Amino acid sequence: GLKENRGLLNYRIKSKSLGLFLLLIFLLLDCGIYSYPFALFGVMIFDLIIVMRNFRRLRSWTFNYSLYIRYLRMSWPLAGSSILVTAVAGGGKLIIGNIFNNYTLGIYDIVDKVLRAFKLPQVVYNKYLVATIKDDLRSVVKHLKETVALNLMLAVVLLVAFRFFIPLMFDLPIQIELKKFQWLVLTILTVGISQYLVFIVSIVKKYPMIQLGVLLLGFAMFYGLIYVFDIERVEDFVLILNLQELVISAVLIITLKFII
Repeated sequence: GLKENRGLLNYRIKSKSLGLFLLLIFLLLDCGIYSYPFALFGVMIFDLIIVMRNFRRLRSWTFNYSLYIRYLRMSWPLAGSSILVTAVAGGGKLIIGNIFNNYTLGIYDIVDKVLRAFKLPQVVYNKYLVATIKDDLRSVVKHLKETVALNLMLAVVLLVAFRFFIPLMFDLPIQIELKKFQWLVLTILTVGISQYLVFIVSIVKKYPMIQLGVLLLGFAMFYGLIYVFDIERVEDFVLILNLQELVISAVLIITLKFII
């Protein structure tokens, strides 16, 4: 598990670095609006090379029928969960754009990308914990403390950046907009915890349907709160996001208490 996650981290670093490097080159060559698709095409070639290299390592292309059915049974709830997560993330951008303005939407998009970059260590570390975990409550609680400590550290670093570094880097109008989203930093902690718990439920305990059900609850809660309450400030939207993540984590903790 550790080897696999190191490989994933190395791939993402190489892929994103290559994409940024190609984008810079095409911009310097004055390719204009075609710079971004050209850079994406270069990254796609890099991905194809890796895929073909992995295919050459395969000894057999055949699948046992029972294994194939088991794969479909285990994977479709995970695919559904990914769709729900994407629907909430995309819906958030639509809501910000419709209720407020494009300037606020642009600031939110920037903050969201920064938070996603900080969530990369979460994914790698949580997968590592899941790969080494024992199927008992004591082991789950021990590793939960570790992931809470990691994500709390990341959240504190970002809060300090919001408080002290943003005033040094940006003009006052941008500072005001950025500080509206500062409590989105708490999603670093809540998403990290809920992601760890989701991995335990779906991978260790092999209950992907429970994961799908919990995320469906979060999806319904997110859009339900938006429908019920009038969002007049950016802070109202941020509160709904944090509340949704807290509820998902609480439900997963209660669920694990019964299935472990």
